[in-house]
Amino acid sequence: LVNKRVLIVDTNFKNNALTKWLTIKKDETKLLERKKNREIKLLMKGSGKEFKEQTEDSVYELVVPTRFNNIYIIGNSGGFESPDEILSGRDFSQLIEIFSVEYDYIFLEGASLNDYSDSKELIKYVQKVIPVFAADTSIGQMDRESIGFLKSLGSKLTGAILNKVDLKNLKL
Repeated sequence: LVNKRVLIVDTNFKNNALTKWLTIKKDETKLLERKKNREIKLLMKGSGKEFKEQTEDSVYELVVPTRFNNIYIIGNSGGFESPDEILSGRDFSQLIEIFSVEYDYIFLEGASLNDYSDSKELIKYVQKVIPVFAADTSIGQMDRESIGFLKSLGSKLTGAILNKVDLKNLKL
């Protein structure tokens, strides 16, 4: 709404629902952005050249527009590998640096801290961490451990998001 360009990198390989929800079909891509005329290329293990060997133009082929104005995504094809396994031998920091010129915000979506170490592996690539909590669940022991880990991040932790809020429970 404020004309900022946002790139979402779906690094939740265990549950790529964001990719499925935001990625549009090739024919829709042509309608939305004829001028770019790019194929949808998903981030997956063994796909393409190493990031450090790719040209700046070729890494932009990973990016797909979404139905939402100024929001783009690099999706994934799912799988059981962790980000460290998939990004092994690739200069992911360089990729993020290349995209930071074009996009105002870059979000990496990761798997649940309670279930996988994936999001912990991604912390080295980000400036800030914003956890997402579901309002329809109670806090258990695993959650307490994850919250303890988040607190240990210090200034890298920058607030939180509460989703699945039932509007009838809100006082307005």
